[in-house]
Amino acid sequence: MEKERRLSFPVSAPDARTHRGRICVMEFEALLAAGEQALKRSDWTAARQAFARALELQETPAALEGLGTSCWWLDLQEEVLDARERAFRLYREQGNARGAARQATFLALDYVDYRGETAVASGWLQRAERLLSAIETSPEHGWLELYAGFIAVMFENDVAQARSRLERARRVAAALRILDIEMMSIALEGHVLIREGRVAAGMRCLDEAMAGALGGEMSDLAAVGNTCCSMIYACEAVADYDRATQWCARVREFCRRQGMHAFFTICRNYYATVLIWRGAWDEAESELAAAMQEFREQRQNAQRECLAKLGELRRRQGRLDEALELLARAEPHRLALASRAAIALDRGDAQEAIDLIERVIRRLGQEDQAEKAFALGLLVRAHLLTRDFDAAEAALAELRTVASAVGTQPLRATANEASATLAKAQGNLDVAKLEFQDAIDLYEVTGAAFDAARLRLEYALVLADLGRTSAALEQAIAAQTVFKRLGANHHARRAADAAHELAARLGEPPSGKELPYNLTP
Repeated sequence: MEKERRLSFPVSAPDARTHRGRICVMEFEALLAAGEQALKRSDWTAARQAFARALELQETPAALEGLGTSCWWLDLQEEVLDARERAFRLYREQGNARGAARQATFLALDYVDYRGETAVASGWLQRAERLLSAIETSPEHGWLELYAGFIAVMFENDVAQARSRLERARRVAAALRILDIEMMSIALEGHVLIREGRVAAGMRCLDEAMAGALGGEMSDLAAVGNTCCSMIYACEAVADYDRATQWCARVREFCRRQGMHAFFTICRNYYATVLIWRGAWDEAESELAAAMQEFREQRQNAQRECLAKLGELRRRQGRLDEALELLARAEPHRLALASRAAIALDRGDAQEAIDLIERVIRRLGQEDQAEKAFALGLLVRAHLLTRDFDAAEAALAELRTVASAVGTQPLRATANEASATLAKAQGNLDVAKLEFQDAIDLYEVTGAAFDAARLRLEYALVLADLGRTSAALEQAIAAQTVFKRLGANHHARRAADAAHELAARLGEPPSGKELPYNLTP
């Protein structure tokens, strides 16, 4: 602080030292202005350099805040935390409650986002709240309520706390007429509604918030980015892949224009789920590889998630040894355990699958509806392998409840598939036929080519058992065609084997007629 006073308020008579001091002040102010201008044009690297050079001349909270902001956009986590904590201390020393509270709010979000440290985040939120309690309503009050609400709903599953924060943020937005806070309040309301079971209403709120964020109404880029991430996160949580596909294209272009590379790195992790589901496997692999490269040593949980998703992709491709190696590196991430369970099922190891699935389900939160539904679908199959029909029916009942509450097509397809599998195992072939038909239709509608083909193969066996061998053969060949196009060679071979067996059942064609698809007897 002595250095700051000497540079800012020279008191000695004009001499060489005073002249140098004034030059330093001018240079500092020029660097500070350059940093602010670089932030406005989204040149995060230039901003970081300008603020760092300014801090070599004079340490002020404004320069530290600018450095923290630029490093945040560059995803330099340790530098962000250091700069913001130093800025907080200097704002406090100067008696600037708003500035200190602003940094405390950002630090709360940083600690929970970077490290998952909810206790540390709670401490910073309490500091911000206490500092703001003694001053008149300001934008900092609104941002505190918003980010505290997002932390409550997304990290602590405290819906009541999130709704309380939401109402207070709305009051600040209305009193100060701050559109950014108003739009982010709508996004937070969407998450609260989803957690309360009103998924369709929640998604409509998120759609509105996204329209405001990407349509130019919102001016705070951090708020825009957080709105985008919250939408894609919500889509993955309830398996609303069609909505995610529509918005991801716009988010990607917006991030490219604004230089928001760190944000799209996180979003592409979510987006890879959509690409895997839709069979765009080359693109999914590219997105995951890019995300892992950019995460490097930071965001370890996000990197494990990337590895788990790549392992699931390898499983679908039939490259099981590679899949298991990737999944081992991704553990203990839940997605890795679920994929390992699917591999165990494919290999007929029902007990291993059950153990893994139950581990996954025990760790799921209320928000993880899609993960729960997919896990329950696997659990139905696992119990059927052990011929435990009561346990399979119980898992199916729970799956139907989740799918009905959420209402997205992928979860409804999962419930239909599980029901079909149970009916087939119990010998109810007519019921199995109808359930397989509905599941295949839903998978097709959502673009899930792999899953639709996988079920076509199961459906073919049901048709064959019903005496409809020719129709069964058509389904097997249709499945084989899709598997070959996707590069799922292991599954393509299974479909080919089934097709040959079904063709053999048809025997010699009637005189003057040929077998379908140019097959020979």
